[in-house]
Amino acid sequence: PKTITFAGAIVPAAVIIYGAFGALFMPFLAVTLLMLNNSERVPAHARNGVVANLTLAGSAILFVVLAVQQVARLLS
Repeated sequence: PKTITFAGAIVPAAVIIYGAFGALFMPFLAVTLLMLNNSERVPAHARNGVVANLTLAGSAILFVVLAVQQVARLLS
């Protein structure tokens, strides 16, 4: 947030870009964790359980919906 200020005034385009990238990062992180933690390279005892998979899938879906809404709002 401090990097998006210039001489004490917030630059609107930088705020929009910062918010859009933040909204797109969370679903990427959730999907990446789902893929990595459930791959066959991870020993069976260390893989995600049902609760962790449902939580990550739910957060991925939630953040994808929120990201689409935010980007649509920013573009309209």
